[in-house]
Amino acid sequence: MSSGRSESKEYRRRVAALPEDLKKLGGDPFEVEVKAILRRLRKDFKGLEREGMLLDSQAMNAVSKVVSIQDEWLSFQLTELHVDPDLLLSKLRSCGLSQLAASMGESHHPTATVKQMPMGRLLEAADYWVQLGGWGAAGDIGPLPEGTDESAFQDLRMSHEELEKRLSGALLELSDMVRRGPLRYRDYVGGADGAKRLEKGYLLAHLCMRGAFTLKYDPASSDYLIMEAEGGADRSVALTIG
Repeated sequence: MSSGRSESKEYRRRVAALPEDLKKLGGDPFEVEVKAILRRLRKDFKGLEREGMLLDSQAMNAVSKVVSIQDEWLSFQLTELHVDPDLLLSKLRSCGLSQLAASMGESHHPTATVKQMPMGRLLEAADYWVQLGGWGAAGDIGPLPEGTDESAFQDLRMSHEELEKRLSGALLELSDMVRRGPLRYRDYVGGADGAKRLEKGYLLAHLCMRGAFTLKYDPASSDYLIMEAEGGADRSVALTIG
């Protein structure tokens, strides 16, 4: 018997013993490089004789058991992530209002998706956000871009309670308006000026993010239409406020 065949058989015996070794020794089963084992078994498969074929089948069966052990290990690790509701409630009660509000604020990440965004549109979006830099920004916002009309920048600071109050009012107003059919965005904000115009656009953005309404572009009129929410993917678009 050649040394190559002997080595091939010995390798398959070691692979066949892997499941029992994992159960005895414990540890992370993902340390077993399953793909590397399969490549090694496939490499000399054609040259196997009867005994080698038997050992190969035992090795393959062992590999499937290792994968099963990995699946069980992963499921167990996921169960460890479970948080007892009573424990969570007790932790919430022990937090001060400021600490709880700060924690919730830091964990708030609105969802947005971008599809087929060319570089030109990205540059346009970057310029758009530069122009928005002064609206309600905290602290010193630095010099405005050259040629910018400072009167176009409005302060939109408001407390959480005031924001929720204004959102409730905007929700009632818009619900009544869109119930009669799609409402043009320009018609909604067009009757307001300055900070009030900005506020209406800001509140609408919040209501859309919460799923109360949706904006749909009408290519025939080149207008955005405010409609009752239809579900589907979240989207973000740049709209002219002033």
